[in-house]
Amino acid sequence: MAIVPDDKDWTWVITEQCPECDFVARDHDPTTTAEAIRKHREIWTSVLVGEIAAQQEPSVPIRRDYWSPLEYGCHVRDVCRIYNERLL
Repeated sequence: MAIVPDDKDWTWVITEQCPECDFVARDHDPTTTAEAIRKHREIWTSVLVGEIAAQQEPSVPIRRDYWSPLEYGCHVRDVCRIYNERLL
């Protein structure tokens, strides 16, 4: 199976709000990014080992209009991986 390259223009994330998690990149100081990632690693670890995440079935949302902690965590993980690849 051939790998289809991602040729979308993702630069909109610099100026627009993420429709999935409401993150707005332009509201953040890039000089504090490394510190924020380390801080959020601790927060996400706490959230994901918490009772809600432990009881949540990955395929069963708590509410249709609300992501579970696991779903938010996966979204954050994916965004961090993408930006890590871009930085490399």
